Amino acid sequence: MTAADKKKDLRRQLTAMRRQLAQLPVKIQKDAAIYDKLIRHIKRLSPDAVLTYISTRIEADTRRLIKYCFDNGIAVAVPRCEDRDIRFYRIKSFSDTKKGSFGIFEPNDECEELIPTENVLCIVPALCFDKQGYRLGYGGGYYDRFLSKKHIKTVGICYKEYIFGCLPSEDGDIRVDTVLTD
Repeated sequence: MTAADKKKDLRRQLTAMRRQLAQLPVKIQKDAAIYDKLIRHIKRLSPDAVLTYISTRIEADTRRLIKYCFDNGIAVAVPRCEDRDIRFYRIKSFSDTKKGSFGIFEPNDECEELIPTENVLCIVPALCFDKQGYRLGYGGGYYDRFLSKKHIKTVGICYKEYIFGCLPSEDGDIRVDTVLTD
């Protein structure tokens, strides 16, 4: 079985597990623990901007983080898929977003693109991570392509039961700098 086949299998299994977790009351506590660690991380790094996805119900919550950034004067940019790439656009409130592809919230067309500088932190989505910082994403390679062209700080967030010793990887897979869990 190839690495790509193993990843596809793992994606299917993890998505089903995440759907189950999303219905449990413990998810709220897990999200709060990740949020607390993420805020400490942001305070330590003091980024000019945070690039983050807007979480779906099966992902570790990012909405509270986004609100924190709004309230504390930290620029927030969220991704939009354009062809085979992602670009990040600044939002100033949740009303600057709309449901896009796959039901994922993305910036409105009026939002301005934020060109990342070195003092930017990117929150990278994943179904799971391994101890080396490699991730299993959703299979499009968007973040790997984006991060391969940028020199920015990265952090992955996920629930601790989704940290593995070693994930199957391929050329082009990009590691995150830090992984925070509950």
